[in-house]
Amino acid sequence: MAKKSEKSEILKCPFCGSHAFPFLLVNENKWSINCESVECIIHTVIPSFKTREAAIKAWNKRVK
Repeated sequence: MAKKSEKSEILKCPFCGSHAFPFLLVNENKWSINCESVECIIHTVIPSFKTREAAIKAWNKRVK
């Protein structure tokens, strides 16, 4: 079985640990990632990116 690509795997929210999901901002034709928890502080922050992959890469970036 093929291993899931790191580029398409979305990490859990770094603030609350909930799952996250990509979505398309139809009017802007741009992608964003959102935390599924409406109580999370990041839930309403919506930076957007030209591609789904770029949005996932930005979401998955963590400080080491």
